[in-house]
Amino acid sequence: MPLMAIALAWLGTVIGENFHVLSQRNGSYNWNLIIAVSNQHPVVLRVPKPNPRQLDLRQSHEASVLREVGRVAALAPHIPQLLAEGPHGLMVIEYVGAHTLDSLAPKTTPLMAFELAQLAGVLTNLHARSNWRTPHLGHRRAAPEFVGGNGTYERQREHFLLVWSAAWKRHSRMLERIGLPEPQDFLRLTAHDMQRRRDTVVHGDIHRKNIRTDRVNEVLFLLDWETAFVGDPVYDVAVALHKLQLPHEQSELLLGLWQHALEPDAINGWAADMEAFSAFLKSRTACLEFLRSLDSWRGCRAGVPERRQIAEKYSGQVNAAAAVLGYSEIDEGSIARILDDAPAD
Repeated sequence: MPLMAIALAWLGTVIGENFHVLSQRNGSYNWNLIIAVSNQHPVVLRVPKPNPRQLDLRQSHEASVLREVGRVAALAPHIPQLLAEGPHGLMVIEYVGAHTLDSLAPKTTPLMAFELAQLAGVLTNLHARSNWRTPHLGHRRAAPEFVGGNGTYERQREHFLLVWSAAWKRHSRMLERIGLPEPQDFLRLTAHDMQRRRDTVVHGDIHRKNIRTDRVNEVLFLLDWETAFVGDPVYDVAVALHKLQLPHEQSELLLGLWQHALEPDAINGWAADMEAFSAFLKSRTACLEFLRSLDSWRGCRAGVPERRQIAEKYSGQVNAAAAVLGYSEIDEGSIARILDDAPAD
């Protein structure tokens, strides 16, 4: 039986048979079905995609994360409640009916004051605690050749090496034309000895599509905890700043609120390591977004405006990492020609 059929049959045992699917939203790793239930608030049926492309390091059991983080009074109002957990990684979670942040405030546009304050509050309440009961959160050691820092950076670089080595083997000619580095060169260019800090729960993927905001009642919600892990809190903030692309003043304010709310020993040496994480994230984005851009390019007809948007977006991502990785910037026309020349799978 197909997984979606299994999921809907299981859902019927949880909420009863009187339901229907309102809509479906697809992420990189899950299908999210918005379910209308008779005389009840809607729920979300979260169905893992079979064999997704693993571009992100996923170390967590998401249901356990939601259950554990939801126990914290200061965090519970800002995350969806886990309602039921089933076989094959199936979950029923609370439906958050607010708007996605990116629909109200696209990248580079400012957040409202309450959104910035509550995001800072979520981060500090996550990172102030070290006594998480998280038996299902991955916290394995990196391979010996990656050990030497605080663990988080090594595991991220180790996972990236696996993904990038496979991509390089398949697309080396195209990647060389763009100017992207070979796997071992990437590791050399992004080497940095991180400070050791107290481990805590890290969301790991804070961006505008993973945030919902209710601007009437002034409540912010942080969704999609599938990439959460136990590790360095500085990485969490670096990812948020990298992906949210806030105006400079708001980035500085978020950093200030986070820094001043935490004990100094919890984030010792954070400034230099934040720079290293930021450089790594820009560089990783330039590399991995090639794969997503190529998929999107192949999914569009030649000559459609979407192709220009893909080339423009990806050239910007490549150029953002040029100074770190030591190559020349590239224009969108060159990116378009390279993607056009991609051999068929």
